[in-house]
Amino acid sequence: TPKEYEIVKSLGELPDPVQENLLGGRVEKVVFGKNVDIIYGAEYTIYGRVIGTFSPMPTNIRDSLSPMDIALSWGFLAQDTYDHEVIYTSLPSRFLRFQIYDMSVFSSVGGMNAVGNHLSNNHVIPKDSKIKTLLKKVKVDDYIKLEGYLVTAQVEGQSRPVLQSSAVRSDSGAGACEVMYVTGIKWLKEK
Repeated sequence: TPKEYEIVKSLGELPDPVQENLLGGRVEKVVFGKNVDIIYGAEYTIYGRVIGTFSPMPTNIRDSLSPMDIALSWGFLAQDTYDHEVIYTSLPSRFLRFQIYDMSVFSSVGGMNAVGNHLSNNHVIPKDSKIKTLLKKVKVDDYIKLEGYLVTAQVEGQSRPVLQSSAVRSDSGAGACEVMYVTGIKWLKEK
């Protein structure tokens, strides 16, 4: 499956994610013989610089349904100026962590809160095998656009969701990751 490209004005000026709340919508997948209901919470588009990827072993429903995490930065944080100022790590717990060398570098853009509000860890659920193949081609420092939906994934017969997306970019800690049902992916190029 070949990569598709989108031309953007500037890779250093990637916009904030766009989220449009929905009134319903869902799709069903079968994972390990169980029906999983994927419920759309919002239509979602994110442009970003890839700051990390993680692919867990698909030994359970959650990790088989969402076979990859893609951590993205956007806005000022996607600029080369800040590239070496932050260390990003992804752990098997599927959390994105970051460490800043010198906070004063970020004082003009809003400090620690601004950094945290310009990155996200996305647990991706590919729409189909074509999207899954394309997601496997994503590498750190790629600039990409993901389109799809923020979702909740509910396994038949279980009371708690197996995955549930955050609905805001300003949260942190457990539950702050975006769970995205990805229907489209493009790599970005400057004009």
